[in-house]
Formats: sequence, structure tokens, C-alpha cells
Amino acid sequence: MKRFSLLFIVFFFFGFFVYSQENAISKAVKNQQVLDTINENTVSENINANTALKLKGNEDSNQKRSILSNWGLGFGYGINEFRGDIKQEGFLEQVNLNYTYNIYLKRKVNDLFSVSSEVFFGRLNGEKYNDSYLISNTQATEVYDPYELYEESGELFMAEFFEIDIIAIINLESALKHYYKSYLDNNHFDVCYNIGFGFSSFNSIKRNIYSGNYIYGYGFNDLVQDYETPKGFFERPKTRILSYGYTITYNATENINISFALLGKLTDTDLLDSSIMYQQNDKVRDILLRLEYVF
Repeated sequence: MKRFSLLFIVFFFFGFFVYSQENAISKAVKNQQVLDTINENTVSENINANTALKLKGNEDSNQKRSILSNWGLGFGYGINEFRGDIKQEGFLEQVNLNYTYNIYLKRKVNDLFSVSSEVFFGRLNGEKYNDSYLISNTQATEVYDPYELYEESGELFMAEFFEIDIIAIINLESALKHYYKSYLDNNHFDVCYNIGFGFSSFNSIKRNIYSGNYIYGYGFNDLVQDYETPKGFFERPKTRILSYGYTITYNATENINISFALLGKLTDTDLLDSSIMYQQNDKVRDILLRLEYVF
């Protein structure tokens, strides 16, 4: 009887111990499953959140791109050649050259056509020697000398200008592809023709070529006998401009264009050089190297 009771007690405690172990293991397994489920949900939520953020970022980026797409901002620097009354004959004569800056904002409408708003500013100059006024041994061009200050040795002029243009740009290669389907454009170059209109504000002063003495100024306060003080910017003379010419553009990268521009400017004034001689409108030629960022 005692042996039976002792065996009963041993089996009871052994069974209780096994039950407790199984119960603990079962609880641990359930807790681990709960933790795994929580972790899986957390990971899934994080992935969904990151995906949502990326999608939102892509939407914002696409929206910004849609606003700025096909817009370009550029800067140019080069030389101008004056082609009016006071100049020395010849192509790119140094005495007829000065500098020009150019800033522009361009909008590409399609592959064929773009529109550009452009600002030019800089200086003009030219020289004309006394013997250049001779047409023949018996005839000479009359110097424009309203104050009779010309010293008969030749004259030079200097001018400052600020110009705003609206330019239409036609891509000649795209036009060629449009009419000739067999034409293949396999390079990074575009050849474009530019034509547009604008206005320029300027002043100009001319002097005797050797002494440097004043002859005449246009856009200065000469009417109040303050001959060499320029008028204010908004009071300066203004002229309309017809702009035309070519640009050759190299697409260096997706966002960077480098271009070479050769532009002609025809004004409706004969006083860019403070001189009325042939009753013809003055002209200017611009040669520019430009860098453009495309959004």
C-alpha cells in the first residue's frame, strides 16, 4: 500500500511536470506566432508606407517636370560688329568690334518650333578715318557735324545698349525630317533659323579720332549744354529691331545644350553711331557662344 501511494505521488508530480512543460511550450509557440504576425504586419506597413512615399515623391517630381518640361534657360557671351556709317570696311575689323551679353528663356513648343524671350546688352563702337569719306577726287561724303567740332582727322563712336527680343526658332533638321521621311538624324547637332522683333534703348557719343575731343552725342543732355552726361535709362532713345540668323546647337547631355549663334540686327534708326550720313538704317552682327540648361 505504501509502495502504491509512493508510485502514485511520483506519477502525479511527473505528469504535472510534463503538463506544465507542454503548457509553457505551447504558450511560447503562441507568443512567437503573435510576434511573427506583428513583425510581418510592421514590415508590410513599412513597405507600404515607403512605397506610398516613393509614389508621392514620383508624383511630385512628375508634376514639377510637367510644369518645367520643355523650358530652357541660357546665357551667352560674344562679340558684335557694327555695320553703319562710322566703321572701317572689311569683315570683323577690330575697330568695329565690341562685346555682347545674352540671357534668354526658351520654350519648346514641338520638335519643329520654339519661342525664346531674349535680353542683349553691351557696347558698340566703330572708327572712320578722314580719307574714308572720299568717294572720288572731286566728291566726298559730308561728315555729320551739327556743332562744327570735327577736326577733319577722322572720327570714332562708342555706344551702350539694352535690347529685348521675342524670337521664333525653327529647327531646320526637324523640318527636313518632316518633308523627307528618309532623312536620318543620327547626330547631336541641330541647325535652327531665328527670326523675331524687339526694342533697344541706347546712347551714343562720337569724338575726333586722334584728339578725343567731343563732336556729337545722341542720348545725352546736349540740349541743356551738358554734352557728355548721358540721359537716364528710361529717357534714352529707343529703336525697333528686326533680328534674324542661325544657331547651331550641340546636345551635350540630356539637360545641357551648347550653341553657336550668328545673328543679324536691323534697326529703324541711323543714329546708333551718332551720325546721319547715308540715310540708311544701322545694322549690327552678333557672334555668340551660348550655354543652355534644359529642365
